[in-house]
Amino acid sequence: MDVAAGFIISEKSSAHRDTDTWEEHVRSGVKGLNVELVQVVGDGAKALNALAKDRLKIPKIDDLWHGQSAITRGTSAALASKVKAADTKLDQACKDWGQIVRSRKKYDQQPHGRGRPPAWAAREVHAQQEANAAQSALCLAIKNLDAVQQCVRDLGLILHPVDLKTGEMQDATKVQSELQKTFDRVEIIVKEAGLGERGQAAVLKAKRLLPSWVASVNQWHEMLKSCLSDMKLTATVLALVHNVLIPLLYLQRVISQTRETERRKELQKVQKKLHGVFMESAEIWQALPAELRRLVLAAAQDCVDLFQRSTGCVEGRNGVLSLHQHQMRGLNPQALTALTVIHNFVTTRCDGSTAALRFFGRAPDKPLFEHLCQVLPLPARPRKRLRRPVVNLIIASAA
Repeated sequence: MDVAAGFIISEKSSAHRDTDTWEEHVRSGVKGLNVELVQVVGDGAKALNALAKDRLKIPKIDDLWHGQSAITRGTSAALASKVKAADTKLDQACKDWGQIVRSRKKYDQQPHGRGRPPAWAAREVHAQQEANAAQSALCLAIKNLDAVQQCVRDLGLILHPVDLKTGEMQDATKVQSELQKTFDRVEIIVKEAGLGERGQAAVLKAKRLLPSWVASVNQWHEMLKSCLSDMKLTATVLALVHNVLIPLLYLQRVISQTRETERRKELQKVQKKLHGVFMESAEIWQALPAELRRLVLAAAQDCVDLFQRSTGCVEGRNGVLSLHQHQMRGLNPQALTALTVIHNFVTTRCDGSTAALRFFGRAPDKPLFEHLCQVLPLPARPRKRLRRPVVNLIIASAA
């Protein structure tokens, strides 16, 4: 699937997931299409790694979601259980403290004989200390859980070729430094929370993807540099496109993919700031011929779409197919092909565009329904059912 356009190039069910099967499906899918494979984004499957490195000779980028999911699965449940245990302990400590206070009041209301009275003050102080300690433990457990979740979100906010806080380009070195700091914070939390080997192994599993993520940023900058150099722009226009136009388009794409309202407002502020910088250099942009402006804008948008770090569209498609498979008691190849065609040529996004329109850059000559009416034979007439003669049964009864 082309991630930017959402166009499904090849979709088949197979019992094998080895390198040969992947290569066969990929090559058969792009056969006859004027496309060039520049990168593969996927999970850490060995077959996919071998496909990209040994067969297709293109870079392989590890999916961001699988790294975030590894940390979440390895730490969230354990941290949540610690929060629950701390909350239970605090509840019990408060009950014990309250019981001591009620017992003291009851004791003071009754007459007593000789003898030393119970050390109520010491008991209350001890119970209060236990409750305060339980409260502190609960706050720490909640803080650790929130901190790990924030670190997982930070991985997604950092892994961009454009700094989302400033709108400036950021190179692979800066991305690597920020990602490394985030992983260091997660490791410290896991160690202090006492999650053991399982939590440390989860963080280590995600950390193995760090070189691939950093390489994806570096690769994108190299592709961007090559694309802009081929256009042979002047130094002034080149700086405007590289430092303002492309970050502006990139922020626009990120905003369209952001669901949180507050986060979207923050990004829109940065976008507005960049737009102001671009309008200050409007004379440079308007001095270009209209056709050149169109080509530069299209090339900039293509460069923005080249940076892909997730296969969420594929995961979502698999979820849709699983629902169809459950509903139809399995999918045969004909039904799967029909669903693929519907996804590419019928299903539209909010802007009304289909995956085929976004992938090929133009709409088909005819709508799918009209095309099917021309190429498919008319359905056969329904079978004529023969009417059976009505037999009148005469029942004679003997007198």
